Amino acid sequence: MAPHPLTAAPLPVLVFDGDCAFCTTSAGVITRRLRRSPDDYAVQPWQHLDLDALGLTPEECDEAVRWVGENGIRDAGHVAIARALVHDRDVKPASTFER
Repeated sequence: MAPHPLTAAPLPVLVFDGDCAFCTTSAGVITRRLRRSPDDYAVQPWQHLDLDALGLTPEECDEAVRWVGENGIRDAGHVAIARALVHDRDVKPASTFER
């Protein structure tokens, strides 16, 4: 199979491992069921992206799902998923609430 040409992702973007069946299925659920609109944020496998432009490495993307926000801030794992779920909504991640 020919390699997919690398593309620049629009920001924000949720980056997942396209070689991982669980990751690909989860990204599909996010795309179809949880993301309100394709204009909210991109959901792309890292293998199709210009990781240098995003400030990511293949090793980081193999380790965990990644979020790159419009401001360039990068998060991983459960924080990346939380950022995607609350993006452009009037909800704050639990870690931002004062005790």
